[in-house]
Amino acid sequence: MKILLVNFGAFGDILNSTPIAKHYKLSFPDCHITWMTREKYKSVIANNPYIDKILTPKENHLFHGTDLGARNVEMTFLLRNEIAALKEYDKILFIAPYYWSLTNTEFDVNKHSLLHIIKTKLTDIKEFACEFIPVIHLSDEEKKEAKSFYINLTGNKKILIEHENFSNQTPFNKTFIEALCKQIDGKNYDLIFSGKQEPEYVKELRDKYKVNFYNYSGSFASNAELYNLSDIFIGCCSGLTCLTHSDYCDRNKTRFEVARGKHWSSHEWPHMINKKICYSLDEFIIAIGNI
Repeated sequence: MKILLVNFGAFGDILNSTPIAKHYKLSFPDCHITWMTREKYKSVIANNPYIDKILTPKENHLFHGTDLGARNVEMTFLLRNEIAALKEYDKILFIAPYYWSLTNTEFDVNKHSLLHIIKTKLTDIKEFACEFIPVIHLSDEEKKEAKSFYINLTGNKKILIEHENFSNQTPFNKTFIEALCKQIDGKNYDLIFSGKQEPEYVKELRDKYKVNFYNYSGSFASNAELYNLSDIFIGCCSGLTCLTHSDYCDRNKTRFEVARGKHWSSHEWPHMINKKICYSLDEFIIAIGNI
């Protein structure tokens, strides 16, 4: 059986749908699984042992000569008929929440989350053959990348922070970081911001508090290794939260998630047992009181 799974991203949606590939491989060991995604997201499934082939469509012809790229949502609709017409596959699955819920005026996390959509819309999957947990496998280079960064850290404890400047899924901002700095001031803790650039406000905080500030700009997947090496994780409802929910990451890690409300990152992952969800600054301050 040849199966094509289609998910154009972003990183979090792709990760959260990887259990489908694992399910089919465990249920039908001889099946061949192809995953179609955008070129920029290939890395998140490049080492997945349950995926045999990765396809990336040529996107230029979709945009009529403009340099404005289609959003991931639009990709699904632009290519839907073209993909459905492929004859070499026995099964083609579009695994993304917006494929079914894009026309809804209000997003209901209990009805339209990726996990719920997959479990209810893919009706041929009656029972999963595996835990419904994102699958991630790191290359030796990705592991080395994180370890090389980690070895130069000096603090008694390491706190990895998912820093997402533009997410509307979290209220996390400078005030949360400053509350954390007040709690750990003078205790020789390392704060590690994961992202391409250090947050602008770090310079100000560095002058006010005795905290070791670092920025980790390694590859996306290598953050999973850094997560396992760190003592505490603070997530902000974005791609890195999905990554750290994966089967590669330590389930016992102390972690705090800052969300605006119910969200896939806050209620779908009971396997992360030492996890506290914070919906406000006050809840966050209470949660970090004993770190």
